[in-house]
Amino acid sequence: MSASSPRLVVKDLRKSFRKTTAVSSVSLSINAGERLAIIGPNGAGKSTSVKMITGQILPDGGTIHVDGHRIDAEPLLAKRLTGYVPQHLALYPFLTGREVLEFVAGVRAVVDAPRKIDALLERFALGDAQHRMTREYSDGMARKLSIACAIIGDPALLVLDESFAGLDPRATADVRSVVHERAEAGAAVLFVSHQLEAMERLCNRVVLIDGGRVRAALSEAELEKVRQDPEGLNGWYITHTTANDTLT
Repeated sequence: MSASSPRLVVKDLRKSFRKTTAVSSVSLSINAGERLAIIGPNGAGKSTSVKMITGQILPDGGTIHVDGHRIDAEPLLAKRLTGYVPQHLALYPFLTGREVLEFVAGVRAVVDAPRKIDALLERFALGDAQHRMTREYSDGMARKLSIACAIIGDPALLVLDESFAGLDPRATADVRSVVHERAEAGAAVLFVSHQLEAMERLCNRVVLIDGGRVRAALSEAELEKVRQDPEGLNGWYITHTTANDTLT
């Protein structure tokens, strides 16, 4: 795919669990270099959508393309092209931080892996802890290691689910810097977060999901206007979720 092509295209995504419809109609796309935030209330369908986008669960309907590759037809390739940091981390507790990075680099067939691992350990201030078991890591250290794992293969799509949780201000600044670098290198970045102030500053576009559907969206120009409002993205969110209370 060229640098100007969409890195992620989702069309009419649907998912139900028994009699409960979690996602009824979600469509979105992210071009190279864009940073898109998915926001919405708890139970809106955000997490289910992300699990389908990252290949953890299969949709009941709709299509997902990662860098031009349909995820149900080429699941391994689509996943290799995706870097994912889940909200609830699940590192290998009996591996050291360096061993986890080495394992991920091997799975992703990363070229020049030792040098890249060294650079990431230094970038996220994990060098002194690289030989410690990850079960000994603090929440912030574990999240930094997970982000390092997500970006080591230079993915076309980077998915970050509440990825600032547990980070101190310095680590938060480091992650923001990494996000901008990845976007400038041509990756698409997808955030899922309740931290609206952070999303307002970091993202080019915003999509509001509620009731399993895309209820509203902000283009780059519209988001810039929202930034000029004293209430910012928080005010826009409250207005639209309140209005959606009457929707069926």
